[in-house]
This record gives sequence, structure tokens and C-alpha cells, in this order.
Amino acid sequence: DLVSVAAKGEAVVSGEAHADNVAPSLLGGFTVVTDDGVARLDAAVPVVACLPEISVSTRDARGVVPESATMDEVVTTVGNAATLTVGMTRDDPELVGRGMNDDIVTPERTKLITGYEAVREAALEAGATGVTVSGAGPGILAVCHRGDRRAIASAMVDAFDAAGVESRAYQTAISEGATLYRDDS
Repeated sequence: DLVSVAAKGEAVVSGEAHADNVAPSLLGGFTVVTDDGVARLDAAVPVVACLPEISVSTRDARGVVPESATMDEVVTTVGNAATLTVGMTRDDPELVGRGMNDDIVTPERTKLITGYEAVREAALEAGATGVTVSGAGPGILAVCHRGDRRAIASAMVDAFDAAGVESRAYQTAISEGATLYRDDS
């Protein structure tokens, strides 16, 4: 299928053929990638994506992932992932925000993003229900209620500016994925 082909292309760029980045881009919605396939569900949770003008390679971001974690960290992370999934099925920004917390990978990846903590705090103060690194970074994703997107976007850009980093913020929602257009003429 197209996801596995795209994952092979990702391997050229990042060194590993993971579908975790390409599946949501192609399929849209909320996707969960497992060894035996991709599960997708429609979701309409409002988000703000803030993209700083810094470079973090997927290879570097994967390189900081710890090789081990404590049982408590794993239990907490699995619980958060379940909360995130339930929140997505209900289009509930509060549950999604609670489920976005990760004590294993994200703390290491945030060290690669200048100003991350200030941007995270600014987004939460402006009304975000959850904030995390988007994929391998450097983008930062904030989940929120629809009416809070503008204030959150502004707060995130301002916080990056204060850290000396240019950025752009996009007010959006989880998309429908790629669309194939074909010219039959």
C-alpha cells in the first residue's frame, strides 16, 4: 500500500522505515501505527501548529530517544496514549490535551528545540489543553477549543520571538489527508 511505500522513502531521509509520520500525512485523521498495519479514525479536534525556523533532523530526534524506561514511565505513557485515543474518538480537546503528556521521549526531544518550555507555557496560559512536540520536531502542536486558537497562536509566536527564534503558527484542525487528483483527459 501507499503508506508502506512512503515509509520506505522516509527510511532514505531518517534511516528507518517508520510509518508514524507518513501515515497521518497520507490518510489524515488520527492514526495509530502498529506492526500489523495502520488504524485510522476521523477526528476534528482544533489545533495550533507552530513551526520555528530551526532545523531538527528526524535522525537526530530519534537518536535522543532513551533506550530504556522505568515501569512507572511506561505505565503512565500507555495510560496517556489511551486517554489521547479516547479524546480523539470523542473530539474532546480536554481529554486529548491530558493524553498528550509523555515522560519518555518528549523531554529529550524538547532539548533540541530552542524556547520549547517558554512556548509550551505560553500556549497553556493562552488556553491550550495540551502541548507537545509534533512528531520528531521542531514543530510544536497545541490542542485547544476552537475559540482559543488565535490567542494560542499569537502566544506561541511571541514566546519564540522572545527566545530569538522566528516562527509561524497555523490555526487548523486534524485534516482529511492527501487527495489524489487525476486528469483523465
